[in-house]
Amino acid sequence: MGGCTSSSAAGGGGKGPVEFSTIEQVAGIKVVDHSTPFFKKYAFAGAANELLLGEGGFSKVLRGRRINNEKTEELAVKCIDMAKISKTEKQDLMREVEILQSLTTDKVVRIYDFFDDEENRMSWMVMELMTGGELFDRIVKKQYYTEVEARATASTIIDCIEHLHEQGIAHRDLKPENLLMKSETNDNDLKLADFGFAVKCNGRDQTAQLGTPGYVAPEILEEKAYGTQVDMWSCGVILFVMIGGYPPFPQEGSGQQATQAMFKKIKKGEYEFDERWWSEVSPEAKDLISKLMTVDPDKRLTARAALRHPWFLAEPDYLVKHHLEKNLDELKRWNARRKLKGAVNTVIAANRIKNVLASMNSV
Repeated sequence: MGGCTSSSAAGGGGKGPVEFSTIEQVAGIKVVDHSTPFFKKYAFAGAANELLLGEGGFSKVLRGRRINNEKTEELAVKCIDMAKISKTEKQDLMREVEILQSLTTDKVVRIYDFFDDEENRMSWMVMELMTGGELFDRIVKKQYYTEVEARATASTIIDCIEHLHEQGIAHRDLKPENLLMKSETNDNDLKLADFGFAVKCNGRDQTAQLGTPGYVAPEILEEKAYGTQVDMWSCGVILFVMIGGYPPFPQEGSGQQATQAMFKKIKKGEYEFDERWWSEVSPEAKDLISKLMTVDPDKRLTARAALRHPWFLAEPDYLVKHHLEKNLDELKRWNARRKLKGAVNTVIAANRIKNVLASMNSV
């Protein structure tokens, strides 16, 4: 049956059917049972060269759609191979699904459905399709850039984080790659993605050492118990890059020693506003960043307090005078280097960060 064309696999929008053999050829997913609950409700859609949207270590993301539904909206289907994930990873996956299903804000990439398909040894996560690319890729296309535009974006990000924190949820992996645009035309429809590290907190009850280089909070590196405030540090780093055009904690070189050097600076909060890029930036913007990137989480701004900071309350006529075009050129160069690195320096798994910290502690 693997080579047949099924109505459950048919693509929408006049793009023609997707054969199950094509799914196997393009994504390496062999469907042996086409009658499971997932295939009764959803289909894979699009031409072969449009089918695969992305892939990770144990999952592929394919283009999909609903069947027997007048809506022609395309969806993203995350296809997780059960044979490739451990029991712990499955628990993490179910935690991610539970958290996504509990969120009501429209500033998070939505989950529509989830299926454990034992017959096909797959889990199917049906998500909102984001076609606009990453936030920073959109920003670097701008010809005109002031603090007014930067503030509008920052407001959306922190407003979303406030919604999470009100429910006791820490994202724990805030970074540019997880800030996605819904479409190619609307610059305001920004959403937060990838809740694989998200967790429900009860105060400072988390100890897992994970994150992404350059964005991870000091208390995680210090191996202290932490809570939702780790996200506010990451927000400060993102805002620093978005306004200054470069990261506050660049990793000089590659390898474990370079990572250790960067971690030492993060733990001490050692960064500076280089006058070459920050001379035209408002004092309010720099003050906000400083209060987000405060080493002591007790003194760090909460999401609610950040949105009430003078920078967010300033008149547009004031902020529009603070031009960031020079910094935008620097951001373009940094973003290009980041894209070239790809997945080389992405997420630090718990075991790797422990290794780096162990090496630092033994010196």
